[in-house]
Amino acid sequence: MDCVVTMTTVAAWKIYNDTQGRQQAMPLDTVFWRNNNSSSRPLPHIRNGQARFLPIRNPVFARDLLIFQENAEGCQMVFGNLLGDTILIDDLDSANHYRKGVVQSRIPFSTLVTRQGERIHSNGKFAGLQNKAPPREKLCGQVFRCTPPQAIPNLYGRD
Repeated sequence: MDCVVTMTTVAAWKIYNDTQGRQQAMPLDTVFWRNNNSSSRPLPHIRNGQARFLPIRNPVFARDLLIFQENAEGCQMVFGNLLGDTILIDDLDSANHYRKGVVQSRIPFSTLVTRQGERIHSNGKFAGLQNKAPPREKLCGQVFRCTPPQAIPNLYGRD
């Protein structure tokens, strides 16, 4: 997604006009914001403090993994809006197992994304080019227009 986030609708309209409507813009003053506090909303497989089934890997809300060094409230609004209740899980087998367990428990839920970039839509669709994130190398310098912090390779055990 290539979207410019602005503080105001006026600034978004300027971008719209300057690009003849080709650039997506998200003005924060018109974004519906619900505080997606992870402590107040459990993962879909947990109801009333009880797990309906045991996931075979590690599901987590994607938004809970983000760390914002500046403008945390604005960033939480933007990424909370974009990610919603998207769940990150280790791999495609785990994701399909999780989806099956949630569906059998008759619980609606959002999109699942694996650590390899594969996506299972909330309607159950998976596989195909539209459901796979581009390789990380291809995104280098394109995402957020900055390079990852130096600590990132250490988190993944790479130099």
